[in-house]
Amino acid sequence: MRLAQGFRGAERALLAHVAEYAATYRNAMEPQLAAPLRANLEGLIRESLVRHLQRYPETLPPVVDPSDRTAVELIAAFSAAGTVGAVEVWLGEEPLDVDRGVELVLAASPRFWFSVTGEDTGGPV
Repeated sequence: MRLAQGFRGAERALLAHVAEYAATYRNAMEPQLAAPLRANLEGLIRESLVRHLQRYPETLPPVVDPSDRTAVELIAAFSAAGTVGAVEVWLGEEPLDVDRGVELVLAASPRFWFSVTGEDTGGPV
């Protein structure tokens, strides 16, 4: 499986889950997700990204040593927080459009995630 397809699939699964439980997530907005829910969602994404970076260290930026646990966790935390922030904004759409959400999140994602595949996720959405 191409790595970019893996990111696309993971993002689609995340947004499909959020869309399915949109009422629950929207009820937890204050205006951001309530801290426990936000922390849980961010933690799950961060852990998934750390596992991904450990499995595919070639997706790290060239300046990052894959054995530098702090650097790997920092990159994963940064991306997870951004993803959750994007989900919070996306929840304001009505109706929720999973395909559009996936394209927007991928367009905003760091290019190094896709450097191994050569796939460019930028461009019009």
